[in-house]
Amino acid sequence: MNKNMTKRLVKGWLCLILVLGGLGCGGASYLVTVQHPMKERIPPDKYRSILVAGFLSEGEQKLNLNFETVKYLRTELRKNTPYKVIEEKPIEIPSARIEELPSDTDFWKSLATQAKAELIMWGRVNYTSEAVSELKEVRYRHPVSGRIITATRLVDKTEFKVELDLYFSDGSSGELVYGDKYSQTIPYLKRPSADLPIFFSLMNRILPNILGVLIPRETLETRYILSD
Repeated sequence: MNKNMTKRLVKGWLCLILVLGGLGCGGASYLVTVQHPMKERIPPDKYRSILVAGFLSEGEQKLNLNFETVKYLRTELRKNTPYKVIEEKPIEIPSARIEELPSDTDFWKSLATQAKAELIMWGRVNYTSEAVSELKEVRYRHPVSGRIITATRLVDKTEFKVELDLYFSDGSSGELVYGDKYSQTIPYLKRPSADLPIFFSLMNRILPNILGVLIPRETLETRYILSD
């Protein structure tokens, strides 16, 4: 490699570093958003029916998370996927066996036989809230002078969080096909009076990832384009 080529490569890397750092390096840079296709995790031609079986929720919960999660996911799968969604009463996931259930093939084969399901979705879900405080800049009008004043104050808010461990088991073999963990948080300055709408808002944020296991999807990603 000659010296001129080496200099151009070094300059190119320095430009990229400076642009990413917001400093620039003489040339123009453009931030663009591109669509990136993502393939489904589970082959769509292998299964035709799916049972959303049940979800374990631990600790004291204000909602019937098993019922609400199963109902929510069955509705969304019917709307957004070609799968036949089987309607069965949600099962109670035994908390004492949650760690061994992914490998309990006999349990899932038996359940699949009863429900006539080719694929089973199940897991663990928790919904929590926590009071937190943070320093935040606020603007207000001075009552005497009428001037707009910016000050730093301690602001109290409530953070709501959903944590979802999701598993897919093959109905014919009972083998674990896929598993993943998701979480989302939403802060509120004033605590809402009802928890169910918040739970659904959090699940709506997780939903694209869940659907991406079963069907292809596109994600938006940012790219830097450099010009001379």
